[in-house]
Amino acid sequence: MDIELFRTELREVMGILQRVDDKAAMCAFVNANRDAFTRMTERGFAVIVNCTNSRRLEKYIRENREGGRIDMCRAFDEWMDDCRKEGIKIGEERGERRGERRGERRGMKKGENRLAQLIQRLGEEERFTDILRVAEDASLRSRLYRKYGL
Repeated sequence: MDIELFRTELREVMGILQRVDDKAAMCAFVNANRDAFTRMTERGFAVIVNCTNSRRLEKYIRENREGGRIDMCRAFDEWMDDCRKEGIKIGEERGERRGERRGERRGMKKGENRLAQLIQRLGEEERFTDILRVAEDASLRSRLYRKYGL
Protein backbone atom coordinates (compact mmCIF):
# COMPACT_ATOMS: atom_id res chain seq x y z
CA MET A 1 0.00 0.00 0.00
CA ASP A 2 1.33 3.43 -0.93
CA ILE A 3 1.07 5.36 2.34
CA GLU A 4 2.03 8.62 0.61
CA LEU A 5 -1.59 8.83 -0.53
CA PHE A 6 -2.63 9.61 3.06
CA ARG A 7 -2.44 13.22 4.27
CA THR A 8 -3.51 12.61 7.87
CA GLU A 9 -1.82 10.74 10.70
CA LEU A 10 -3.21 7.61 9.11
CA ARG A 11 -0.08 7.80 6.97
CA GLU A 12 2.14 7.33 10.06
CA VAL A 13 -0.15 4.67 11.52
CA MET A 14 -0.06 2.66 8.29
CA GLY A 15 3.69 3.20 8.01
CA ILE A 16 4.23 1.71 11.46
CA LEU A 17 1.93 -1.22 10.73
CA GLN A 18 3.78 -1.96 7.49
CA ARG A 19 7.05 -2.12 9.42
CA VAL A 20 5.91 -3.78 12.64
CA ASP A 21 8.01 -6.91 11.98
CA ASP A 22 11.15 -5.00 10.98
CA LYS A 23 12.55 -3.05 13.91
CA ALA A 24 15.25 -1.30 11.86
CA ALA A 25 12.76 -0.16 9.21
CA MET A 26 10.37 1.02 11.93
CA CYS A 27 13.13 3.06 13.59
CA ALA A 28 14.10 4.62 10.28
CA PHE A 29 10.45 5.46 9.51
CA VAL A 30 9.87 7.08 12.91
CA ASN A 31 13.10 9.08 12.65
CA ALA A 32 12.29 10.22 9.11
CA ASN A 33 8.84 11.39 10.26
CA ARG A 34 9.65 12.78 13.70
CA ASP A 35 7.59 15.94 13.24
CA ALA A 36 4.41 14.01 12.56
CA PHE A 37 5.05 11.50 15.34
CA THR A 38 5.70 14.19 17.95
CA ARG A 39 2.22 15.64 17.29
CA MET A 40 0.26 12.40 17.10
CA THR A 41 -3.25 12.38 18.57
CA GLU A 42 -4.25 9.95 21.27
CA ARG A 43 -6.56 8.25 18.76
CA GLY A 44 -3.74 7.61 16.26
CA PHE A 45 -1.47 6.43 19.03
CA ALA A 46 -4.20 4.11 20.34
CA VAL A 47 -4.53 2.52 16.89
CA ILE A 48 -0.79 1.81 16.82
CA VAL A 49 -0.89 0.42 20.37
CA ASN A 50 -3.83 -1.87 19.61
CA CYS A 51 -2.47 -3.08 16.28
CA THR A 52 1.04 -3.77 17.61
CA ASN A 53 -0.36 -5.23 20.85
CA SER A 54 2.37 -3.44 22.80
CA ARG A 55 1.72 -3.28 26.54
CA ARG A 56 4.63 -0.87 26.98
CA LEU A 57 3.20 1.60 24.52
CA GLU A 58 -0.19 1.24 26.17
CA LYS A 59 1.37 2.09 29.53
CA TYR A 60 3.11 5.07 27.98
CA ILE A 61 -0.15 6.53 26.64
CA ARG A 62 -1.71 6.33 30.11
CA GLU A 63 1.24 8.16 31.68
CA ASN A 64 2.02 10.78 29.03
CA ARG A 65 -1.10 12.49 27.73
CA GLU A 66 -0.47 16.09 26.82
CA GLY A 67 -3.63 17.92 25.82
CA GLY A 68 -4.95 15.18 23.55
CA ARG A 69 -1.57 14.66 21.88
CA ILE A 70 1.15 12.06 22.41
CA ASP A 71 4.82 12.39 21.52
CA MET A 72 5.12 9.11 19.62
CA CYS A 73 8.85 9.66 19.10
CA ARG A 74 9.47 9.77 22.81
CA ALA A 75 7.15 6.81 23.32
CA PHE A 76 8.93 4.87 20.60
CA ASP A 77 12.37 5.73 22.04
CA GLU A 78 11.28 4.59 25.50
CA TRP A 79 9.72 1.46 24.05
CA MET A 80 12.94 0.59 22.22
CA ASP A 81 14.98 1.35 25.33
CA ASP A 82 12.77 -1.00 27.38
CA CYS A 83 13.16 -3.68 24.71
CA ARG A 84 16.95 -3.26 24.77
CA LYS A 85 17.03 -3.51 28.56
CA GLU A 86 14.88 -6.63 28.48
CA GLY A 87 17.12 -8.15 25.81
CA ILE A 88 20.23 -7.39 27.84
CA LYS A 89 18.67 -8.95 30.93
CA ILE A 90 17.68 -12.09 29.03
CA GLY A 91 21.14 -12.30 27.48
CA GLU A 92 22.83 -11.93 30.85
CA GLU A 93 20.63 -14.64 32.36
CA ARG A 94 21.36 -17.01 29.48
CA GLY A 95 25.07 -16.24 29.63
CA GLU A 96 25.09 -16.78 33.36
CA ARG A 97 23.41 -20.18 32.97
CA ARG A 98 25.84 -21.14 30.21
CA GLY A 99 28.74 -19.99 32.37
CA GLU A 100 27.48 -22.02 35.29
CA ARG A 101 27.14 -25.14 33.15
CA ARG A 102 30.58 -24.57 31.65
CA GLY A 103 32.02 -24.07 35.14
CA GLU A 104 30.34 -27.22 36.40
CA ARG A 105 31.75 -29.24 33.50
CA ARG A 106 35.25 -27.84 34.10
CA GLY A 107 34.95 -28.50 37.83
CA MET A 108 33.83 -32.08 37.29
CA LYS A 109 36.65 -32.72 34.82
CA LYS A 110 39.20 -31.20 37.19
CA GLY A 111 37.82 -33.26 40.11
CA GLU A 112 37.92 -36.46 38.07
CA ASN A 113 41.52 -35.80 37.03
CA ARG A 114 42.49 -35.01 40.61
CA LEU A 115 40.93 -38.22 41.91
CA ALA A 116 42.52 -40.24 39.10
CA GLN A 117 45.95 -38.83 40.03
CA LEU A 118 45.37 -39.69 43.70
CA ILE A 119 44.33 -43.25 42.83
CA GLN A 120 47.37 -43.59 40.58
CA ARG A 121 49.72 -42.42 43.38
CA LEU A 122 48.11 -44.78 45.88
CA GLY A 123 48.40 -47.63 43.36
CA GLU A 124 52.09 -46.88 42.80
CA GLU A 125 52.61 -47.18 46.57
CA GLU A 126 50.48 -50.36 46.62
CA ARG A 127 47.98 -48.79 49.05
CA PHE A 128 45.03 -50.62 47.53
CA THR A 129 42.83 -50.51 50.64
CA ASP A 130 43.24 -46.72 50.76
CA ILE A 131 42.00 -46.52 47.17
CA LEU A 132 38.67 -47.96 48.32
CA ARG A 133 38.63 -45.73 51.43
CA VAL A 134 39.15 -42.46 49.50
CA ALA A 135 36.04 -43.24 47.49
CA GLU A 136 33.98 -43.16 50.71
CA ASP A 137 35.89 -40.88 53.11
CA ALA A 138 36.04 -37.22 52.06
CA SER A 139 38.33 -36.18 54.95
CA LEU A 140 40.87 -38.89 54.07
CA ARG A 141 40.66 -37.84 50.45
CA SER A 142 41.36 -34.19 51.42
CA ARG A 143 44.33 -35.15 53.58
CA LEU A 144 45.80 -37.25 50.78
CA TYR A 145 45.24 -34.46 48.22
CA ARG A 146 47.28 -32.14 50.47
CA LYS A 147 49.94 -34.81 51.10
CA TYR A 148 50.48 -35.40 47.37
CA GLY A 149 50.03 -31.75 46.41
CA LEU A 150 46.97 -32.39 44.27
